Amino acid sequence: MQIQNGSRTPAASRIALPSFIPALDGLRGVAIIAVLLFHLDFPGCSLGWAGVELFFVISGFLITRILLNTRDNRNYFSNFHYRRTLRIFPIYYLVITIYAAVKLFSSGDSLRNLPFYYLYLQTIPQLQSHFREMPMLGHTWSLAIEEQFYLIWPMAVFLLRGRKLFVMISMMIITGLGVRFYALEFANPFLIDGWLGVQVDALAAGAIVAYGLRVSDRQVMQRSVLAAFLLGTLSLVGLVSIAGTTVFWTPIIWSRLWYSPLVLTAMACAFAGAVGLAAIGHRWTRWLEFSPLMRWGKISYGIYLFHPFVFYLIDIIARQIDHPKSRLVSGSLMLVKLSLTYLLARISWILIEGPINGLKDRFSKRAERQNGASEMLMTGKDQQISKSIEQTASPG
Repeated sequence: MQIQNGSRTPAASRIALPSFIPALDGLRGVAIIAVLLFHLDFPGCSLGWAGVELFFVISGFLITRILLNTRDNRNYFSNFHYRRTLRIFPIYYLVITIYAAVKLFSSGDSLRNLPFYYLYLQTIPQLQSHFREMPMLGHTWSLAIEEQFYLIWPMAVFLLRGRKLFVMISMMIITGLGVRFYALEFANPFLIDGWLGVQVDALAAGAIVAYGLRVSDRQVMQRSVLAAFLLGTLSLVGLVSIAGTTVFWTPIIWSRLWYSPLVLTAMACAFAGAVGLAAIGHRWTRWLEFSPLMRWGKISYGIYLFHPFVFYLIDIIARQIDHPKSRLVSGSLMLVKLSLTYLLARISWILIEGPINGLKDRFSKRAERQNGASEMLMTGKDQQISKSIEQTASPG
């Protein structure tokens, strides 16, 4: 990656990105569908959990792009956290609260670890229990990692400029791999991928793409992300072929492999390349603009949050019905689960998420009035880009 003067490239050679990148919604759609198929035990989808890794890379890219576009704004911190709060908190806390109420009044189960979930610290009890406590909320580990990243990363981007930020991101990539190898020494297999320290390189992989798009010219960036995609993909295929795809159905098995830390590194590399190719509009990514795929990507946050509950309820109902065990019945149940999950997430978007996201615009206008002349430091194009990114940046 070429860095000119530790800052931006000249205006003439700067990569002109659209304010909204449709292919990224398509990538998000690919990620959520992969996760769903994995949780459905769909044949051949033992690596579907990699969709979460793709979400991390996308998030690292989008969040870093937002922060780089707005860090000269006087309300940089408050604006960012206000927008993230409106995007993430409403349905997250709604789900956590409803789940807790149902568990308390239906079974009287202990909810002593519930405060961890409200504080986005659930990876602590989850890792301690090997993900056996509150299993219906097990998938929220990735949301905790993202929220912890949101608390730390804005300060880093604000304080570090030019090459210092590049060095920091590079150190994060190296650190993630190193911590995973160290985690192999412990008996807990979930330490390999279940907390921020071992996922920091996936987030940093997305961040370095956002940084590179800001400081490199188009030809250099295109070669870099294409190389990353090919290198990561070929490395992943090679690593997976050593033990075969079957072992990747169960984290207790694959995470004990000596090379398992490298599997996540290969994913981060490949997905960073894919995100970069999507961002520059490479012809390989045009299929990601398929509108049904983009619709799944747009509401992927709700789909991810709701799907375990939908799957669980459908399984309960299916067990009460006397039906023959066949591929047709199993396939039909899968379609019902997918359809109802999508429908619930769509309703959530229309009734809850969409209207609440609209409050971001009010906050932005108020911030602009307060900033006055200082807002001129942020170009009109950067404001448009930041607003558009915020409308689509949602955690997986």
